[in-house]
Amino acid sequence: MSQPIQAPQPYYPQIDKNVQPQVTVHLQRIYPALNDLNQAIITLKSQLNEATTTTTSAATTTTASTATQTTSTVTKFIGLGTVNNQTGATSYTVQTSDNGILLFIDDASAVSISLNSMVGSPYLVFITNFGAGTATLTPTSGTINGGASYTLAQNYTCLAVFDGTNWWATALLIEPQNTPAVAHEWLASYNSSTGAFTQTQPAFSDISGTVAASQLPTPTASTLGGVESAGPTTHEWINEIDTSGVPHLSQPTSADVVPASGTTGSRPSVHATGQPYFDTTLGIPIWWSGSTWVNATGASV
Repeated sequence: MSQPIQAPQPYYPQIDKNVQPQVTVHLQRIYPALNDLNQAIITLKSQLNEATTTTTSAATTTTASTATQTTSTVTKFIGLGTVNNQTGATSYTVQTSDNGILLFIDDASAVSISLNSMVGSPYLVFITNFGAGTATLTPTSGTINGGASYTLAQNYTCLAVFDGTNWWATALLIEPQNTPAVAHEWLASYNSSTGAFTQTQPAFSDISGTVAASQLPTPTASTLGGVESAGPTTHEWINEIDTSGVPHLSQPTSADVVPASGTTGSRPSVHATGQPYFDTTLGIPIWWSGSTWVNATGASV
């Protein structure tokens, strides 16, 4: 411990008698104030020294306590940082030596893990299931998450903790896998066990809703598109649908209609097979056979 600093004796210098009286009075008042300031500085320094000594001592004590606690923790979790590989095993019982360990399971069949409740507390074990078979964790006594058992699916890891009476397990979820975009396909499903997405191309029936008019293509002579409706108009027909999808109606003339009768010279030049025509020159009905006009007996006329 440092020795206390001794306060100096007050200092009052002799004032020359030639100094004017009013100045002498001011100097006599200043000197005591200077002595008080000097004493205050000495006292403050002494207090700072004591605070520094106390802080250093407290820091030393805290460091020693932390080091002791860390050593104790490492001693309790004796398996921390190591792996217990039980690949191929279909059953296993955790031991005291597994405290803090990573228990590795990998088998195609179901795996039974017995959580030994005779181990001390605190106790924890990491369990990873890489096998296709589901791992079932069952305590020898007490419960796990309030139930009789806990299942661990393939590619999942859980942290199982024992509190001295019951077990508690928390699964660490699988991270989704990166899935690059594929033209014209969407994400159809997700596998929570592997983190993988599947992609498929949607069918027309997968799409719902109503298409807007602006989304329809305009029709052309060779492609389909959106077409407006057109109500019936007496004696008119649709004679055109333009490239904007608009139908146009007009009334046909006599030249637009195939005549049902006429002279031999007026027979239709555009006709369909089986089309009838009454030839007024011959006075008989005739039909187009596909290559020539014939009468009821099938003879060309």
